[in-house]
Amino acid sequence: LPVLGGGSDAEIQMLKMARGPLAKTQLCWQWLSELAIREHSDLHGALLSRAMQFMSDGMVAYNDCRKIMFNPFPL
Repeated sequence: LPVLGGGSDAEIQMLKMARGPLAKTQLCWQWLSELAIREHSDLHGALLSRAMQFMSDGMVAYNDCRKIMFNPFPL
C-alpha cells in the first residue's frame, strides 16, 4: 500500500513487528489520532473532538465488519 510521503524506517519496522492485519490497522489508527491531536491542538475543542469522533466511528465500523467476516451466520 503506497503511503504519501513514505514511511520512516522505524515506522516500517513497527509495522513489520505488528502481528496480523488488525494490529497493523490499530497501530496506523493510533498514529493518525496522535498526529491529529499533536498538529491540530490549536483548533477549537469541539472541532477536534468531532474529528476524533469520526475517526472512532470508522474504527467501530471496521471492527464490526471484521466480526461479520469471521463469525459465520447461522443459516
